[in-house]
Amino acid sequence: MQELSLYQLFTEKLNNSKIPYAVTGSVASIIYGEPHMTHDIDIVIELKVENAQDFINSFPIQEFYSPPIEILKTEILRPNLDKPEPNCQR
Repeated sequence: MQELSLYQLFTEKLNNSKIPYAVTGSVASIIYGEPHMTHDIDIVIELKVENAQDFINSFPIQEFYSPPIEILKTEILRPNLDKPEPNCQR
């Protein structure tokens, strides 16, 4: 199954770099019992400034696209307006 090897390509790299992630979308639905293939893989990662370079190193530019490290760090530090901080009043 080509989708499985593609899935493993990403998850093994994330596991090795100890970056937390969640598989979502159709691959997750297969695991939970509802087969539905869309021929893509949806993975949400929890990227922090301290592991951004590990992410870059795990997915080398010669094989994968990733924004430059400066952009990753800027986006990681950007406030998330959809999720209020604890004890934050809107």
